[in-house]
Amino acid sequence: MKNLLAAAGALAVGGLIAIATPSLATAATYQFDATSAAYGFLGDIEYDSSVFNGSLSDAVSNTNILELYFKDPISGNVITTVGTGAVIFDSSGPLPIVLELTGYLAGNSPANGVGFGPVNPPLGPFYLSIGTGTDDNGYYDVTWTAEVVSATPLPAALPLFAGGLSAMSLLGWRRKRKGAASLAAA
Repeated sequence: MKNLLAAAGALAVGGLIAIATPSLATAATYQFDATSAAYGFLGDIEYDSSVFNGSLSDAVSNTNILELYFKDPISGNVITTVGTGAVIFDSSGPLPIVLELTGYLAGNSPANGVGFGPVNPPLGPFYLSIGTGTDDNGYYDVTWTAEVVSATPLPAALPLFAGGLSAMSLLGWRRKRKGAASLAAA
């Protein structure tokens, strides 16, 4: 009977640990990849999904960018810093679509930043300009794809399992200690 009560107590402790442990999952983000038909992958921008309101022409400030990476395939120069401006999205579908950009993603000119927009508004082929430090290269064959990037959530049963395992280890240690004490007394 004692062992049954001890096991029930261990499960209760594990349950309390599971309730008290906050979830480690974070909000989903959208990653937008820019690919040139002639040159391949050019770069990506990542935003927290909470900045989109689900409407057409959803303007998102560049200060909301979580990650930014663009590499000019011709010069090899890389841009990873965020500047001024806003990206215009159509976020009425399952995933937002890049419409155009006002300003630049990094720096303050095409010479050290990234600028892009549709050649034929509002949803024509995209032109993307990547600054190289002294000049910029334009890519007129860019397509944008979006995907949801989510953090891996902590499994809900993990704290419960850890609490139960700890309690069972404690019970085993106590039983071993009791057995050693009774042998020493005999």
